[in-house]
Amino acid sequence: MKQLVLALLLLGLAVPGSAQAGKAPVVAAKQVKKVATAFKTRVPAAPRVSSKVLKQQYALVSRSLDIARQVHSQQVAQILTDASLAAQERLLVLEKLEVETAALIASLNERALKSQAQWGERLLVERNPNFLPKKDANIPGMLSESAKPTEYPDMSPAFFREVVALVPEYEELPEEVNMLAVALGKKLGFMEQTITQLKEVKLAANKKVAISETEMEKRFYRNQVKKADRELAKLSKQAAQAAADLVDLMNLYPSLYKDALTLVAAKLDTYPVKTDFVKYLRGKVRLPSMVKEEAPRRRIGFN
Repeated sequence: MKQLVLALLLLGLAVPGSAQAGKAPVVAAKQVKKVATAFKTRVPAAPRVSSKVLKQQYALVSRSLDIARQVHSQQVAQILTDASLAAQERLLVLEKLEVETAALIASLNERALKSQAQWGERLLVERNPNFLPKKDANIPGMLSESAKPTEYPDMSPAFFREVVALVPEYEELPEEVNMLAVALGKKLGFMEQTITQLKEVKLAANKKVAISETEMEKRFYRNQVKKADRELAKLSKQAAQAAADLVDLMNLYPSLYKDALTLVAAKLDTYPVKTDFVKYLRGKVRLPSMVKEEAPRRRIGFN
């Protein structure tokens, strides 16, 4: 219990059963709504904070979650074996404890999601060479529109949705590898949403150009189209780099990531239009049959 109290005080949270615990459900009620979406979009890491510091923060929150669950189990056991409590009184105490603990765990879960997102983002910014190579300044853009949408999809981050779903976390890997994989998957998902929104803006602006009656209106909407095109060009390069980073990361452990690597290779091989990006990324994929040794090409871990 002392461990939990110390950890929660460091995090600024109330302890179940304490005088402040009654306030916890009110705070947590607002926070619970954010839990499902806290890590769906990119959360920028705090400026000038190293990944090592963010790793420690994430470890503290994760440890607090474990302790909170352990203490809750102990408290429930004590209440159930307390002979001084009548049956109805025992039920009321248990219900109150459940509410307090649920609020605490919800708040800790939110903090864990945010800490995880910030840690992963910082790792992407730092680009430790033991995990990721330098960015390729000449990487070809990812985006290309399908000439036959009913037969094959556009080349966009959505193309890698199934691949990301096949990238699990492994306890035997360095935590940094797992965090980078999660961050890259979320980054691709965030870019997919942004690209979709920009395409909708561009489509709407083009329609306005066609129906606008004055030259001033037409010029305004043409500028909107140009702005959207510029943003899409940037995102095309960024999405290509994120996909390449994910493949490079999986190449470090081709046997563990066999399913995801096999899927991305198959999807690229069967994509009917061999764009520069498709050829570039396919050339990066190293299937387990191509690797003679389990050891990665770059040494894993920090110096």
